[in-house]
Amino acid sequence: MIRLTNTTNGANKFWQAETKGSKLTTHWGRIGTAGQSKSILFSDAAKAKAALKQLISEKQRKGYVEAGAAKTAKPKKAGGSLISRLETWLSANRPAYLKQLKKGADAQAIQKLEESVGATLPAGFKAFLAWRNGQPESSWSALDDHRVFMPISQIRSAQRTLNGLLKAGDFKRANWWSTKWVPFLAMNDTDFLVIDLDGTFTGKKGQVLDFWHDEPRRTIVHASFDAWLRTFVEALEAGLYRIEPDEDDEDAELEITRPGELAKLTKKLNPGYPIKQKAG
Repeated sequence: MIRLTNTTNGANKFWQAETKGSKLTTHWGRIGTAGQSKSILFSDAAKAKAALKQLISEKQRKGYVEAGAAKTAKPKKAGGSLISRLETWLSANRPAYLKQLKKGADAQAIQKLEESVGATLPAGFKAFLAWRNGQPESSWSALDDHRVFMPISQIRSAQRTLNGLLKAGDFKRANWWSTKWVPFLAMNDTDFLVIDLDGTFTGKKGQVLDFWHDEPRRTIVHASFDAWLRTFVEALEAGLYRIEPDEDDEDAELEITRPGELAKLTKKLNPGYPIKQKAG
């Protein structure tokens, strides 16, 4: 039996295989899980061994090495701005995700977003959009724990839809949605992490809260966009997230791997948060 592993670029996968006579059995999955198995029956043992040799070569080309020989890349903690540190981490751990991000938004596009909201965006958020204008809307690889990085076009589309529902009276409770809320991370087409430029509940403009289309909870998770970004970057650098790829998508999800430690870090960097609130 041969066992290979792939822990490069944030991957955490194993692949093993063996032949018994004319039968080739492969077993694969995330390290630490039971994984999946598949068996193929060939006409003779020689063909089974030849198929195994070919599969091994294919896996090695994808970065797999014999178990025990794999080394996980640990990028040096970068100095400089939070955005540069984020780019450093993505370059070392998720280069494919970084590559598919859209080029930064120009000043005119950011200004039009401000005009559509009717408020000035936080400087840190404008710098974030100028760095990268989100990811393609066809991509559902998560930036932050199942949430995708929204481009300006998607932000404005979500705002138009929700503002229209608010105007039509579809939201019966107060603070279900606000025209001064700016979504920037999307869980799906209806649930977002938003920058609250209205200071809902607390009077603090620029705070970050959870918006759930079908639920009243409106937890204020960070005091500002910069506080969210700092917490996210430091959590990445501390190894509190991991990439969970599958066989068909090498960069499927970025998931929290140590939720207890993440909660402690979040509390340390965001004293007084989260603040639990409800619409209505």
